[in-house]
Amino acid sequence: FGSEFRSLSSIPYAPVSSLALGYRKDQVQHPLDGFGMLIPAAEDYDTLGVLFSSTLFPSRAPEGCHLLSCFIGGSRNPQLASLPEKELKRKVQEELKKLLSINGQPVFTHHRLWQHAIPQYEVGYDRYLKVMDDLEDSHDGLLLEGNFRGGVSVPDCVSSAFETAEKACGILKRRQAQ
Repeated sequence: FGSEFRSLSSIPYAPVSSLALGYRKDQVQHPLDGFGMLIPAAEDYDTLGVLFSSTLFPSRAPEGCHLLSCFIGGSRNPQLASLPEKELKRKVQEELKKLLSINGQPVFTHHRLWQHAIPQYEVGYDRYLKVMDDLEDSHDGLLLEGNFRGGVSVPDCVSSAFETAEKACGILKRRQAQ
């Protein structure tokens, strides 16, 4: 694959830390009656957003508990993603207390740092897309897929995955016919 493939390693990414926090239901005053929340930069919080994981998927937390998936860092504050878990937990808990009326310490925590979480579709990104197209064109059967191509949202990734699966089926059918 050579230098073309190596050039893709320079795609810029923003890091994100995910922090799963489990609370007893009596610690959470907010009804958590939705998908979660995205927190705009104008609100001046460090937390990017929170998914109400146990509302979306009730089996994600034990009976009588809530699970929240919190995200911090991103292109807004990339330096925050790499903070020690203890400091991240403190920052996020302070903000959750204000935003969702959550009191006390979580009964469960899990932290994960994703150094290359969100590709940055900056001006000139089309050069990376051209490299991907050229690689696929010159290496029969190679398909490149991920949030670095076609969008970073879950719906974008699902849609792109289906398109890639269709391409893969086409390649297999073509090879079977030969």
